[in-house]
Amino acid sequence: GGVLFSIGRALPFVADGISYLVILGALLRMRSSFQGERVAVAANMLMEVGEGLQWLWSHVVVRLLAFLSGYFYILMSGSILIVYAIAREHQISLIVVGIVLAVGGGGNFVGTALSPLLQRRVRFGRALGWMLVLFVLLWPLYGIASAPILLGITVAGLAVVDSIAAILVSSYPLAIVPDELQGRVGSVYRLILFGSLALGQLAVGFCLDRFGILVTVGLLWGGLIFWAGVVLVHSAVRRAVFPED
Repeated sequence: GGVLFSIGRALPFVADGISYLVILGALLRMRSSFQGERVAVAANMLMEVGEGLQWLWSHVVVRLLAFLSGYFYILMSGSILIVYAIAREHQISLIVVGIVLAVGGGGNFVGTALSPLLQRRVRFGRALGWMLVLFVLLWPLYGIASAPILLGITVAGLAVVDSIAAILVSSYPLAIVPDELQGRVGSVYRLILFGSLALGQLAVGFCLDRFGILVTVGLLWGGLIFWAGVVLVHSAVRRAVFPED
């Protein structure tokens, strides 16, 4: 995105539009039916949401994961704003910023590839604790990442850890929640995630504008330390395993 923007201001939006057209074309070419026969059931939306909320609240591990996932959304969406703030403060060009973010995308691919290997070898609660410890160790590098190389290393390292952690916290509810409640619990789960995303971007942007990079990084780091402590200390989370483990 940064590279395209440096070439022409409209190019990122053109590329985004083309990607949607490609996806639309692929969907239109599908001929298979993915839906089975449906049974008409009278549904009360508020009642279904209430059932999902009740189930989520009664299962402590899934409840904690929902709010932890929301905090991950705040972190990683806020990290993009932090990268641009660092680039502006240290006069790093948009082309270099684009390269840094592309390196972060590579980190996401690496994390996605490593996650299944980790899940097969390490218990869920322990793996999640490890990822949060790595988050706590890597996040403060944003406070000293004034050079593009260090910024790229920071973004890539956090992207690897975030991808593994995101897969862990999203796959656990899918394995635990009963099939008949997946939609109801999932809707409440997503409400927490996207609500956190919107409020988080607003809060991070405000902190960057009002207090600067170091204070913003420090505040988010404090939240990471809190969540790492919760996961490492809470016995239910620490001992949690996937059903097949």
